[in-house]
Amino acid sequence: MVSVELRYHPPSLIDVFLHILVMTLVFNVFLLPLAHFIFNKPVAEIFNDNWLVFLAVPAFTGMIYALINRTGSISVKDHRDAKTIRNKVVESLNKRGLITVSENEFTTSMEYGNLWQKILNLNKGSMTITLKGDELKITGKRNLLLPIEEKLKWNKDFADFKKMREYK
Repeated sequence: MVSVELRYHPPSLIDVFLHILVMTLVFNVFLLPLAHFIFNKPVAEIFNDNWLVFLAVPAFTGMIYALINRTGSISVKDHRDAKTIRNKVVESLNKRGLITVSENEFTTSMEYGNLWQKILNLNKGSMTITLKGDELKITGKRNLLLPIEEKLKWNKDFADFKKMREYK
């Protein structure tokens, strides 16, 4: 029977730490000089008065950002034409701004073409599409996997084939 399965992977501690570090640097490198310019106070005095804002807020937003950028995988098993599905997935991801980095008969690797998105995603913006026999496995970011899963589950051709397999 044809099946589509979506699994999420929790963020690693390194990812959470890197997101917190980046958000802390952004807050302290850009906002402290801006506050110094606006309030005309020394940077140390501003930091001492508002240390919670400059340390806790970036830590909180970094943790949220790490949770939002979780990775996952989709497995499509027992489909008669997994190569066509793979090509449609690659085309869909190209429309979302990903470019193909490497491609062979069984594996396609994609990543964002935009430098800003590469920096924000901390190299977690890559997608890997692997074809092994009649199983197609797509791994990557959650926000890119959700539309693909919806298309696979509600695609008319896919649903018709699923019904045909159940009756046989």
